[in-house]
Parts: sequence; structure tokens; C-alpha cells
Amino acid sequence: MKKGTYLRCVTRHGFIQIEGRRYSTNAARPGDTVLVRVDAQDLDLAHVFRPESEALIGWAFRRTVPHTRLRAPSSPPMGAREPARPRDCSRAVWLRLAEINRKIEDSWIGDLIGTIFLFVIIFGSFWILPLIYEVFK
Repeated sequence: MKKGTYLRCVTRHGFIQIEGRRYSTNAARPGDTVLVRVDAQDLDLAHVFRPESEALIGWAFRRTVPHTRLRAPSSPPMGAREPARPRDCSRAVWLRLAEINRKIEDSWIGDLIGTIFLFVIIFGSFWILPLIYEVFK
């Protein structure tokens, strides 16, 4: 990399792009414009300055490892697992019921069920309210 001074904007992931290379920094927030000076003698290091006052605010290091996605470690075999706690089981059941409820609400079946219950509430109250009135009379 050749020596130079660059005016760059920090990306939303906290990187500074210089000549196609990514430099990682926590000296500035995403979206900030910074002045970056790169020296050929400083291997994979850039100095980050404020553009208006040229005060040093930190450094940026070149990413030597390519950007990869982190993957979760593979789960242990079934025999090595601990049995699930009751709270975990009930939470899994609750999440499954919430998923089924979401699917029903988004389809026409949810509208049908709502209409039936509304009919039962309105017309059922005309039959039940007189009975309650007679009991507590």
C-alpha cells in the first residue's frame, strides 16, 4: 500500500475502505467522516484524525482475515445432551402455539373463527342474560 492521506467515511459496520482494503476501527462512529493517513512503513495500520482539527482520535487496523459468517458449533450427539428443563419445554410449546396462532390469524380461517365467536357472544347473551336475571331476581 502506498503512503497517503485520505478523507473517508466510516461504514455502518465500523470499517474504513482504503484502496479496496478494509480497515477496522472503533475510533469513530459509523457515518462519521475521518481523515486517514497511511504510511508504507506501518504494516496494516492507519492513523485516524478528525478532519477539521487534524487531532488524532485513534488507529485503524487492516483486516487480514476475510469477512466470513460465524456459524454455530455443531450440537453434541443425542446421548451427550442433558434433558430439557420444564421451562424450556413449556417455552417451546408456547412458541409453537404462537406460530400456529399467527398462521391462523393471517388466513381466512381466523376470520371465520372470529365471526363464529362474535355470533355466539352477541346472540348467546340474549339467551343467558334473561336466565341470569331470573336467578338473581
